[in-house]
Amino acid sequence: NKFAATTQALCDLAAKGDLKSLTRFLEVTPRIEQAIDGEALVEALGEVLTPLGAGVGSGDDDIVAALLAQGASPNQQAGPRQLAPLHLAVSGGCRPHHPTVELPNEGKEITARLLAANADASVRTSDGASPLHYACATGELDCAELLLDTESGRHSLGFLAEGMRPLTIAALKGN
Repeated sequence: NKFAATTQALCDLAAKGDLKSLTRFLEVTPRIEQAIDGEALVEALGEVLTPLGAGVGSGDDDIVAALLAQGASPNQQAGPRQLAPLHLAVSGGCRPHHPTVELPNEGKEITARLLAANADASVRTSDGASPLHYACATGELDCAELLLDTESGRHSLGFLAEGMRPLTIAALKGN
């Protein structure tokens, strides 16, 4: 992919939360739309993500806003687990499969921004987990409420991930 280096640079800048450098990079890079929804390894997060996913993981709402304004898809999934930006936003920067990694995250604000940009609240990872599963697993109740305010979020109440519904996961985790 001839845009892989551009995608990697976008992911790195987004993951660092460097709004000034990211904005400049978006302004001067030709055909940025070819790389905006690519995927790259974001070492700080230990995941293969899109630039928007990296921005969400950084916890910086301004980074997320800049990437969405540039045309990043709020529904683009990435990596072997097929994470969407919404999965990261609703889990408070702490991924259920990596509970020791805590990242600063404006989860509720970023979740609201992604939903306003038409993020699909029923998107599922490769193991069947919806954003609601992630919010319930990590105790992000404000984010869970935002998801349940959408039709697709309510639909995901019946989804099974690893044999469990979101409310079962919340109960098991004490959330």
